[in-house]
Amino acid sequence: MVGGWGKGCPPSVGGSRELPSNKAPADRGSPAGGAQAPETVQLAIGSLANALDLLGNVYNDVRDALNEFVANAYDEFMMGGIRNGVVQVRLMPRARPPRIVVTDNGRGMTREDLLRIAKNIAKSIKPESRTPSLEVIGEKGIGILGFQTLAERCQIVTRHQDSDETLCLEFTKGSARAALHTRGRAGLLEIPSTEVHLIGVDERTFRVMTLPKLLEYFQQRWRRPLAEEAFRLFVVHGKRSVQVRPGRYEGEPFFYRARTPLGYVEFELYLTPRTQARRRAAVVGVGGVQILTDITQDPEFDRHPWNSDQVQGEVRFAALKQTTGRRGVQHDRRVFPLFVAAVQEVERDLVRRIERLNREQESLVDAKLTRAIRQAFRKALSEIEALSATGLKVKIADPAGAEAEGTLFDTEVAAARDGAAGGEEEGAGAREETGGPGETSQEAQEPTPDRVKDAVEGEKGRTRQSSAPGLNHRQVPFEDARLRSRYNEALRTIDINTLHPDYRRARRHDRRAFLDYLVLLVAKELTLLNYGGIDQAELLERNAELLARVQLHLPKRL
Repeated sequence: MVGGWGKGCPPSVGGSRELPSNKAPADRGSPAGGAQAPETVQLAIGSLANALDLLGNVYNDVRDALNEFVANAYDEFMMGGIRNGVVQVRLMPRARPPRIVVTDNGRGMTREDLLRIAKNIAKSIKPESRTPSLEVIGEKGIGILGFQTLAERCQIVTRHQDSDETLCLEFTKGSARAALHTRGRAGLLEIPSTEVHLIGVDERTFRVMTLPKLLEYFQQRWRRPLAEEAFRLFVVHGKRSVQVRPGRYEGEPFFYRARTPLGYVEFELYLTPRTQARRRAAVVGVGGVQILTDITQDPEFDRHPWNSDQVQGEVRFAALKQTTGRRGVQHDRRVFPLFVAAVQEVERDLVRRIERLNREQESLVDAKLTRAIRQAFRKALSEIEALSATGLKVKIADPAGAEAEGTLFDTEVAAARDGAAGGEEEGAGAREETGGPGETSQEAQEPTPDRVKDAVEGEKGRTRQSSAPGLNHRQVPFEDARLRSRYNEALRTIDINTLHPDYRRARRHDRRAFLDYLVLLVAKELTLLNYGGIDQAELLERNAELLARVQLHLPKRL
């Protein structure tokens, strides 16, 4: 049947369908007008086995299905008031059949508890246990069905703390029936506990369920409960047992609490300058467990600064609930709008702090690149002047400000200056901070570039000037964005245009690309200054000679 409506809805004459009328319901007829009253239809599951199979295969990541059983153990600890709870996930790919066993040292379950699980699929009793001081995770009553994503069978083996009896409840994939029986002597549990045996795990699943991958997964998913020592979690593979430690974040801390009618939205974030690494903020909901490992997985937040790779940490809101597949936030009308408003409230300050970090990082990078350029050109120019019959003749300013005749780079003065500065150059710098409360500008120290707020064509420009004697270059915005660089006769500096597209691309790429770009332009301007009067072919040869020698003296690592 087209559209999947099922039998019992015959098509209209000619195979076409009658469009709904635009008349008001009263005009279409009513019980008072002789029309038949609507019939109430009770919904029913056509195939229970098929419905159970669908509910057990809603996970995009098989580790999320395994995590259901860890979450069940955690909830048992919370409801039982157990503070020294231990969960063990044992990987057994060489067993026959291959299996995964999840064990906890909780109170265990009675026969009535197991019957309640089997007879109340999709109806959890855990929400009844939730209080403001007790946050449990489970709420849908379908987590047990997650075994179908991992294995062919699931056995819940348990011994209650008030009983010597060991019980086993077994589920089979694709079946609407479960089997409950008492274990014999060979299968008795020695202490009150619960074991979940996921039997018949295939090889493809074990390729994802490796020890390192599970450790990384659990470190992030259970970061807060593990950090608070709410319980301990171990992953065992063969003879190796590793305790899962909470994941750690690096960067400048950013803490904030936004008040809502349903409690606080807490931001525990860590900010870093631009790097090649991927850094994202996680969303934590009910029970302190991650709902999203990356907040931008929700399209509502796929924007700056969350997708900048400069923000990591957690955004916590205890009222948030997971979707059925455990990889999304429920967009309900009551809770989700409060969360969205809290995130928007913090974004402006967050962007300001990130921009300040970027400026500071650029200042440090510029200082390092400036020193590398100065040292490389000093050595290259000394070699060229010694080997070339044509001297390098331009006027320069010595440290006292007097003009002298000689090379553009005074090697003796520069070397003496480098020796006096020692290791202080790299960390020195002038920073102008406008990003947050309490920030003040610092006095400029060489060789970190000075910063100004010149606005050129509507864009804030940044001026960076090396203070090394004899070789000065600045990164400044030009009014003519087509020019890459030029020699500033008044300041005796080589100016590099920060508004040129090539500059922006090199700056965004990495330090090596940016260094090469600056070296190329400094070499071009030096060549024009020294050999501007010769023919074009010779000019290009001189430029190539200078570049070749400078490249030999640039640092291999930055």
